[in-house]
Amino acid sequence: MITKLPDVGRISGATLQKSTTAALSMVVVQYSDLTGSLFELRMPVLDALYLLNVIEAITEDSGYDHLRRPAGK
Repeated sequence: MITKLPDVGRISGATLQKSTTAALSMVVVQYSDLTGSLFELRMPVLDALYLLNVIEAITEDSGYDHLRRPAGK
C-alpha cells in the first residue's frame, strides 16, 4: 500500500540538516501543493543524493537537460 503525497505546486526551498555522519544527515524540502497548502518532506541526505542522480538521468534521457544548464557547460 502506498500513501500518495500531494502534488507539488511550488517548491519553497530545501535545507541540509547536518549530523555527525552523512547517513544521519537530513534534507528538508518545503513545498506547497496545487491549492497552496504547505508541506515538508524530510529525507536522509543519501536518499536525496540518489534522487538527484535519478532526476539528472531523467533530464538527460528526456532531452530536458538544456533547461538546467546553458549549452556547453
